[in-house]
Parts: sequence; C-alpha cells; structure tokens
Amino acid sequence: MTRRRPLWESVLFSLIRLSPIIAPATILPIFSYDQTAIDLLVKRWLVLLAVLVFWNMTEGGAILWMKAKTHASPNARGFLLVTMLCGAATVAILQYGRTLSSQGSFLLVLAILSIRGMSRSGWEHNRPLAGFLGAIVGNSLITLVSLLCIAPSLDWQSIAVAVAIGSSVGAVEASWYSTTFSREALTRWALPLFRSTLCLGPITIATMGMTNQIPLPYALTSLALPLATRHLRQANTLNEIPSSTLRGAAGIYLLFLAIMMGCKVL
Repeated sequence: MTRRRPLWESVLFSLIRLSPIIAPATILPIFSYDQTAIDLLVKRWLVLLAVLVFWNMTEGGAILWMKAKTHASPNARGFLLVTMLCGAATVAILQYGRTLSSQGSFLLVLAILSIRGMSRSGWEHNRPLAGFLGAIVGNSLITLVSLLCIAPSLDWQSIAVAVAIGSSVGAVEASWYSTTFSREALTRWALPLFRSTLCLGPITIATMGMTNQIPLPYALTSLALPLATRHLRQANTLNEIPSSTLRGAAGIYLLFLAIMMGCKVL
C-alpha cells in the first residue's frame, strides 16, 4: 500500500496515467488533417478517456467493496452499487466506441482494461512485479491505441514511441507504489527495471530524432537525461525507488512531454 499523499499529488498521478491517450499528439502532425478527420480523432480520444476513467472507478469501487465486505461494513452495499453502475457505464461507452474504431483497436482496448486491472491488483496486493510489468505494457498499449486513432496502420516507429511513453509512465507508477517493493526485490530486479524505464523514453525519442526517423529537434529529449541520472543516483544511494513526485519520476516524465511539445513547434 502507498503512503497517504496530498490531493494534488493524487490528481497529478491520475492525469499522468491517462496522459498516454494524447501523448502521441506531441509527435504526430494531427492538425494537417481535414476537419472531419480531426473531429473523428477527438471523438475516439474522448471515448478512450471515458472508458479508462469509468474503468478506474469500477476498479476502485470493487476494491472498496471487497474491503468493506471483509470488515462487515454497512457501506458495502453502497460500494457494490457504485461498482455496478460504473461497470455498466464502461460497457455502454465501449459499445459506442466500437462503432468509431476498427476491430483491432477495440480488442486492444479490452486487453488494456484487463492488463490495467491486473496491474492495479498487483500494486494493491503487494505483488509489485505484476504491478510494474502491467503498468509498462498497459500504458504502452494505450499509446498504441491512441496512435491507431490517428493513423490507420502502425510501423515500428509507432511501436517504439508507444513503448517509450508506456515505459516512462510505468516508472512513475513504480515510484508511486514504491513502498510495495521488498529489499530483495529492489536488489534483484526492481531497481534495474526502474532505471531502464525511467531513461528509455528520452533515449528512444532522442535516438529516433538523431537518426531522422522523426524530426531532428526531438533529439532534444535527451535534455531530460541529466535529471533522470541525478534521480537514479539517489535511488542507488538509498537502495530504493524514491517516492518523490515532481522532483522524481513524475517530474522527469512531465519534462520529457514538455520537451516533445516544444520540439513539435520548432
């Protein structure tokens, strides 16, 4: 379980978990499309956003219901009702979204919901390996679906961008749930995986920029690496994943996104 945090940190964390929906817009030139295509793109993004928000509420309600039921709390029925309503809303939005996207995109969304549920369950029940891997894969798939909303087909560059963004958000989740990692897990796999995911996004996008796979200015995402290196030095010194927010993984990810937004206008 995580330590109690200020409301603004919880809101920021929730927004970061949803950010892979629009993160591809920091690279792809969506405004070069005609108005009809842009309207369809916005609808697809809004549907994906609504599905993820209501699914998060469904997961949260289910967790609260199970805890209340275990302790025979009178609030159990209320949590169950909220869970059922949010679940019904998720299904209804999914049905509408199916009319706006391809069969492949729809199946990917179903996979995302399953993986995010697995990830959250892993974090909540002290199974950090499932939580961490689920966060990386789930957020990468969200980015991939967002890219499919823009482009009808995917290439290896799109997959690389999806993994770059998904890994960065996965590092933020690992930082948020840092208290779930045991000392043994930190030494064996958690810290090496955290180091890789924290730096993978800026390195991948910068490399693609320097090799002309995407416009050259995106090589500037490498400017986020000194801050990441400093943060990793702290992690190595403490032998733990720091839980700090804006000065930690979340701040590095936001800087990474901000640089990409700046590169788009260069």
